[in-house]
Order: sequence, then structure tokens, then C-alpha cells
Amino acid sequence: MKQTSKRLSSSLLALLFLVAAFVLFFELIEPAYGNLQMLKGQELSDQQFLSSEQQLVTSAKNLLTAYQSEGQAQANLALAMPSGPDVSGALAQVYGIAIANGISVSSIGISTPVVQLPPPGAMSGSTPLTASQIVAPIGTISFQVSATGSYEDLTELLQGSKRISGSLT
Repeated sequence: MKQTSKRLSSSLLALLFLVAAFVLFFELIEPAYGNLQMLKGQELSDQQFLSSEQQLVTSAKNLLTAYQSEGQAQANLALAMPSGPDVSGALAQVYGIAIANGISVSSIGISTPVVQLPPPGAMSGSTPLTASQIVAPIGTISFQVSATGSYEDLTELLQGSKRISGSLT
């Protein structure tokens, strides 16, 4: 073989390798690289989604903990406050305090507050509840007491200096 034909064949072989490299790159490597970039982007978005979900779970746990602690506060308040108007208990206390201070009660007038309950449809969820409807209504009971006793006994009653000892029957 002549030198020129060897050069031509080696040039053609080099050109064939170059074309094969381009074909290999554009047919196999470039699509795989595109898939790799797409998978990396999906992994990044999944990581961001996971971190945002973890933050939501953490905030939900914090809210749940706060709600449970509020539930304990509500339970403590329910123990301190009567569940309903305890008129008889309040009447017994007023009468007992008066007797302990040496005052004779001639009459007691009681006025209880009117408590408005939420409308019947509000509990079924058809209309949203307002804050005043969610919180249990709390009222006051008014007493008008007519009593007789000495001035000193009356001042001791108002100052609260005498304490009731024992139980009332």
C-alpha cells in the first residue's frame, strides 16, 4: 500500500471514529445526562417537600401540645368554677357568713342571669361559631340581703375578719 492510501484510510478511520463518538454521545450519553438532571431536580424538590412537611408536623405537634396544656388549664378552671348556677351553695355560704358574724338574716332576694345558648344550627356545623358561642357563658348571681345586727357585727361582716370554723348543717 502506498503512503497516500495509508493516510487516506487512517483519515477515513479517524473520521469514522469521530462520527461514531458523536453518534454515541448524542444517542446514549446526552439522553442519560438529561434523565440524570431531571432526577436530581426531582430529588431536590422531594427534599424541599420533605423539609416543609417536617416543619408542618413540628408546628402541628407544638399546637397539639399547646392545646393539651390549654385543656389542662380548662380542666383546672372547670374545677374552680361551678359547672352550673349553684344557687343553693351560694345561699348557704351567705347565710353561714351572716350567722358567723352574729347577724340575723330576715330575707334574701336572688336574681340569676339569663344565659343565652347558641342557636340549634350552630352546633351542627352549618354556621361557624363565634368566640362568645364557643366559650361557656359565665354569669353572676345577685343577692339582696335584709339582715339585722349590731354595727360592729356588720363592719366585721364587711371586713371579713371573722372566719367560719366548722361546717354548716
